[in-house]
Amino acid sequence: MNHPLEGQTKPCTQCGEIAVYSVRVAIESDESVSIALTSHGSNGGPPPRALWGPSSVLAETGRGLLVVDQLSENVRVQRPSPGEIVVTATLR
Repeated sequence: MNHPLEGQTKPCTQCGEIAVYSVRVAIESDESVSIALTSHGSNGGPPPRALWGPSSVLAETGRGLLVVDQLSENVRVQRPSPGEIVVTATLR
């Protein structure tokens, strides 16, 4: 079962660029849940996994991927084409 939310937009909190993104949720045959966020923009994507998290404990932003990584069994970051980034989290 897939439930896409297409054409959502949100300005980047750092550069103000508008990125178009979609979210797809799927229940897999092994009963895991796969959540994929695809974004289109030119911001270069997320940093390497070792840098996921805020720059300091007082930072207002920067915790999203760290939280997703901690709650998920697996997180994959893919770049299928220039300007396109797909982050997929698998939960069981």
